[in-house]
Amino acid sequence: MDEITEIDTQVYKLRAQIHELNKRRIELKKQAKRAAKQEAVPAEVLALPLSATNLSTRVRNSLKNGDVLTNGDLTQVRKSDFRRGWDRAFINLGEGSVAEIESLLLTFGLTLKGEE
Repeated sequence: MDEITEIDTQVYKLRAQIHELNKRRIELKKQAKRAAKQEAVPAEVLALPLSATNLSTRVRNSLKNGDVLTNGDLTQVRKSDFRRGWDRAFINLGEGSVAEIESLLLTFGLTLKGEE
């Protein structure tokens, strides 16, 4: 019975490793897909300062306080980051502000990170 228990333990550990490797593989595929999308977007669009866009002053200032200064910076933020307030600057951004940000990105063919 000890040998069976040892084998069961090894199988459990291998399954856990496989699960973690699959999660990593999926994340790498998503990153590659995002990179491919962004390669299709001209560098000028990604480098465009948010101060040159039609975002409201409140949203622009909140993003600036969170060190998000360009369209490219904005594509690296997840929608859930705004909800969690991971940066104190984003605490004042509600659903309306997030919708405004998403609308801006869509005009350039961009999305928030993880929003494919």
